[in-house]
Amino acid sequence: MVIRNTVTNSACLTQAGFIVRNSVHGRCLSKYALARQVKAYLSFAPVWRKRCVITLSELQSVIIDEVGGYKFIVAKVSEGEASKLVVRANANCSFHRDILGLLRHEASNLNARCIGGGNIEVDPTNKVIKIWGSSGDFGVEPNRAETVKMLNEAFLEFKIESTTPNW
Repeated sequence: MVIRNTVTNSACLTQAGFIVRNSVHGRCLSKYALARQVKAYLSFAPVWRKRCVITLSELQSVIIDEVGGYKFIVAKVSEGEASKLVVRANANCSFHRDILGLLRHEASNLNARCIGGGNIEVDPTNKVIKIWGSSGDFGVEPNRAETVKMLNEAFLEFKIESTTPNW
């Protein structure tokens, strides 16, 4: 795979596997949106290049970055009839769909479907994790209390604070 120095070359980015056209509105993405995708791709190049064969039981339930504020998703991952919920958050991904793409490459042999998401902020100094809001792509997860429970199990020493969107 060759990525040229210019981010605005959509043909090159299409060959590299980037989304050049917004599938919802049919508009071309701006050069800034493409630059964010390139940045996310290059920062996780080993994950994108290496597809893992992993069983559902081996898949970790919660993987989030340890500090900062960014986006998170809750996805239902299934293998045949069995399924489980997982939480993923990544500071380098600007969009919820980018996090879903990383999850799908993390476990390429499993079926992953995002059921919602929002924003997350991790404060390791005060040992607090806050989640709020919803995803523009996927909406809010059906059960925010389940997300809080999963985070509590993964981060025993942290206090988890949550707000559910009121529409």
